[in-house]
Amino acid sequence: MRCCLIARLGKSLDEINALPFPTVVGLFKHWAEEPPLEVALAAMAGFKKAPKKMSQAEEEMLQDNAKSIDLSKLPPAFQMFVQKSRKAGEKVN
Repeated sequence: MRCCLIARLGKSLDEINALPFPTVVGLFKHWAEEPPLEVALAAMAGFKKAPKKMSQAEEEMLQDNAKSIDLSKLPPAFQMFVQKSRKAGEKVN
C-alpha cells in the first residue's frame, strides 16, 4: 500500500506514514471509483492484472508434474538446478 501511495501521491515514506488511516482508506475508495490516470490508461491499452497466486492444490500438482520430468532431455545446467532443488526439498518453479 505504501509503495502505491508514494508512487501516486509523490510523497516521501515519512509523509505517507504520517497519513491517518481513514485518509488512506478514503483514497483507495476514491481510486476504486475514479482510477488514477495510469491505471485508466493501462486498462484502455488492454493491460491485465498479474495472474493470481497458485492455490496449494495447484502448487502440489505442479510439484508432482515436475517430479516426472525426464532430466536427460534438459540442458546440463538446468539438470543440475533441478537435482539440487530436489535434494534440498525446494519447490521447482
